Amino acid sequence: MTIPFDESWDGTVTVSPDRLNKTTYGQGTSFPATWPTTRLFWRTDENILYKNTGTEGTPVFTALGLVESTEQTLTTAAHDASTTLSTNSLIISPIITLPTTYKFIKLTAVTVRIGGATSGNLKVGVGIVDVDPPVNTGLLILAKSQSTAVGSINTDQKVTLDEEGIIVGKGNKIVIMVMFDNATAQIRYITGASNNVSKALGSFNYPSVDTTAWGVSTANLYGSVHFVGYN
Repeated sequence: MTIPFDESWDGTVTVSPDRLNKTTYGQGTSFPATWPTTRLFWRTDENILYKNTGTEGTPVFTALGLVESTEQTLTTAAHDASTTLSTNSLIISPIITLPTTYKFIKLTAVTVRIGGATSGNLKVGVGIVDVDPPVNTGLLILAKSQSTAVGSINTDQKVTLDEEGIIVGKGNKIVIMVMFDNATAQIRYITGASNNVSKALGSFNYPSVDTTAWGVSTANLYGSVHFVGYN
């Protein structure tokens, strides 16, 4: 019968190391020091299948298929003050550049820090700009959260995005945003941030492009964007 690399093992077959290596895989929670280049290896702690793309004596284990990273976080500069916002108006963060180490990125959540007063509800969101600082007035609003009760004073609040499956390209420049439904709650911000860009937005629709002119601000939102990367 045909050597069972792509055939059934049914029938009488002479077993050899080469045939077994090509038709079975190893497994474990760490990589072995040596490994055949013709045999796959399953990391049971990661649920990922690897191929040795190096040599048997010096293996290089390369993941097969799409690999999702653990959740990553990018945070703006440290906050140093609190402010209230006009009801249903946005405060925008300095520009955050997404990493280029992934083929593409899925946005999952935004964290902001509540200031010295808490009241009502908030929404967070993410938008894309062209460069840092922006040249094009367009701000593409990609995603936002559901209305969520404002958290405790002087604490970080992580809010899941509605569109947590939204995919963006590597290296994109984004801003995070927050909006309160009242003028009592306070948000932490950065004074005199280097990226002094702001927009006077009165709504939070998505997906949409806001073309309000950029302005200068001495109060930029403090916060973090959370994401997973894929390779």
